[in-house]
Amino acid sequence: MNAINSNEQMIQKINEVLQTKKDAVVNIVNDKLTISVFSLLEKILRM
Repeated sequence: MNAINSNEQMIQKINEVLQTKKDAVVNIVNDKLTISVFSLLEKILRM
Protein backbone atom coordinates (compact mmCIF):
# COMPACT_ATOMS: atom_id res chain seq x y z
CA MET A 1 0.00 0.00 0.00
CA ASN A 2 1.44 3.38 -1.01
CA ALA A 3 1.42 6.36 1.33
CA ILE A 4 -0.47 9.49 0.36
CA ASN A 5 1.89 12.45 0.55
CA SER A 6 -0.12 15.37 -0.81
CA ASN A 7 -3.61 16.79 -1.12
CA GLU A 8 -3.59 16.05 -4.84
CA GLN A 9 -2.77 12.38 -4.24
CA MET A 10 -5.57 12.13 -1.68
CA ILE A 11 -8.11 13.64 -4.08
CA GLN A 12 -6.91 11.41 -6.91
CA LYS A 13 -7.29 8.30 -4.74
CA ILE A 14 -10.76 9.34 -3.53
CA ASN A 15 -11.89 9.96 -7.11
CA GLU A 16 -10.43 6.61 -8.21
CA VAL A 17 -12.27 4.71 -5.49
CA LEU A 18 -15.56 6.49 -6.14
CA GLN A 19 -15.33 5.91 -9.89
CA THR A 20 -14.24 2.26 -9.84
CA LYS A 21 -16.10 0.70 -6.93
CA LYS A 22 -19.86 0.38 -6.83
CA ASP A 23 -21.37 1.67 -3.57
CA ALA A 24 -17.95 2.85 -2.39
CA VAL A 25 -17.66 4.52 0.98
CA VAL A 26 -14.91 7.01 1.80
CA ASN A 27 -14.35 7.40 5.52
CA ILE A 28 -13.17 10.85 6.55
CA VAL A 29 -10.64 11.14 9.35
CA ASN A 30 -10.73 14.50 11.06
CA ASP A 31 -7.12 15.60 10.82
CA LYS A 32 -5.34 18.60 9.36
CA LEU A 33 -4.44 16.90 6.04
CA THR A 34 -7.95 15.59 5.52
CA ILE A 35 -9.50 18.98 6.25
CA SER A 36 -7.18 20.70 3.80
CA VAL A 37 -7.88 18.07 1.13
CA PHE A 38 -11.63 18.47 1.41
CA SER A 39 -11.28 22.24 1.41
CA LEU A 40 -9.35 21.98 -1.86
CA LEU A 41 -11.88 19.48 -3.25
CA GLU A 42 -14.72 21.86 -2.40
CA LYS A 43 -12.96 24.68 -4.30
CA ILE A 44 -12.43 22.41 -7.32
CA LEU A 45 -16.06 21.28 -7.37
CA ARG A 46 -17.32 24.89 -7.27
CA MET A 47 -15.42 25.77 -10.48
